[in-house]
Amino acid sequence: MIKQITKQLNALGIKIKYAPLDNNGFFGIYQDTPIIIINDQLDTLATAITLLHESYHFLNGDDTKIISNYRQNSHIEYEANRFMIHHILLLLDKTYDFTPLTDYHQIRDSLSLPSCLDYLIYDELYKLIQTKFGIHDDTDDELYIQEHATYITTSADKAPEKQQIFTYLSVIR
Repeated sequence: MIKQITKQLNALGIKIKYAPLDNNGFFGIYQDTPIIIINDQLDTLATAITLLHESYHFLNGDDTKIISNYRQNSHIEYEANRFMIHHILLLLDKTYDFTPLTDYHQIRDSLSLPSCLDYLIYDELYKLIQTKFGIHDDTDDELYIQEHATYITTSADKAPEKQQIFTYLSVIR
């Protein structure tokens, strides 16, 4: 997964460097070259997630934006997280072939993403499933929502029975 991501970033002209950091990473411009600095202590999965998140900032031109308030910054980070989740799910789908029965809790837990990203994970997984299986009318949507009502009513600790079991981390390591 890291090789796929870095190959695409290098093709865009983005350099990737590793260094000891207090956070996961950041994006910037150094000597007119876009660069993503990644914490050299991150595991492979956290590195992939951070690369995707930070690459959005480059693609969105965030280096040229003047952020004047918390709300602007929150929106930029929200969009970077959505981009990261969308692309991680696409990469994982190639290996695990997601279906309408795929449990988003397992994805979130396996990716070690915080619960504040639940909605984005659920929404991006739903969009992927919608596109993949041609779910477009209200009837199909309602069926999908009923089958996945655990999103709202079930905590991650109380997983529904008969859910598919995936080991998402195996594709990355």
